[in-house]
Amino acid sequence: MSGAAAGTESHVFLDSKRRPVLDYIVLISPVRAGSWCTGLVFAEVGRVYAIIVTGGKQHKVSKGEVIDVERLPGKEGDAVVFDRVLAVRKDDGEFRVGDPVVKGAKATGKILAEFKAKKIIVFKYKSKANYRKKRGHRQIQTKVLIEDIVAGE
Repeated sequence: MSGAAAGTESHVFLDSKRRPVLDYIVLISPVRAGSWCTGLVFAEVGRVYAIIVTGGKQHKVSKGEVIDVERLPGKEGDAVVFDRVLAVRKDDGEFRVGDPVVKGAKATGKILAEFKAKKIIVFKYKSKANYRKKRGHRQIQTKVLIEDIVAGE
């Protein structure tokens, strides 16, 4: 951060995808004679994100992110539009929450692939009746690259 006061340091946190998440300032101030205290002050870096609904689930997405969602109609390379946006954060820091959705807001993406998710085991069991049934299930999901987020009105 430019313009940091004397006795402060500036650092940037990176998330698992190597994007800046939080910008924080380490404040170094004396508590009493001979001891020093370090405090953290957090502030969000200007990053646009949206909370979308697809497949009955909510996803927090930002531009350039790859997400796994329930199966979507379409082929690899097709464009998809997520128009059910519950909330959106603009790059200027304004956060808008819809009622129930933000008017005019949408997230656009591109289908990258269709795949089967991790197998879940359905095991039915009744004690003292020698009743055991084991079934497996793999849900088909779609991998989507988020290309753009429009904040709406």
